[in-house]
Amino acid sequence: MRYFQGSDEVLQIERRANTRVLTYCAAELRTPAGCRSGQLTNISVGGARLQLRDPPRAGTTVILEWKSFHSFCKVVWSRDDACGLAFEKPLAQGDVAETTGQADAPPNPEADLRSVAVKSKLHAGAPGPGIALGNIPSGTPRGWARIRPGQG
Repeated sequence: MRYFQGSDEVLQIERRANTRVLTYCAAELRTPAGCRSGQLTNISVGGARLQLRDPPRAGTTVILEWKSFHSFCKVVWSRDDACGLAFEKPLAQGDVAETTGQADAPPNPEADLRSVAVKSKLHAGAPGPGIALGNIPSGTPRGWARIRPGQG
């Protein structure tokens, strides 16, 4: 029985606060030990992934330079040929767009929940009222509360 045995697969859990955008541009990493050249493979307002030989250890403070930009960073993870960087101060979205060649792309607006209609719906055949957000019911007829006259 393998019910309680762990899986051989490793689950990857997304821990980033910002979505990374794929890119491929030359970059230089300045460390206390010197400069290292590499390639940015993805970037967001909060960090980047840099492909390079012999990356610095996790926890090292570095300066990342690419195109016409530079940023103080902390190495958050390090492997044989790459490292993950967290920017000390978030980049402007326009800097990310310029780095990835998407400077002319329209910004991705965040949802404004104030514009979503919340209305009461009566489900066909249901004994009581239900609530819907837009056209999505919040439950099934079985889970809806039954209200009888004289109660409540």
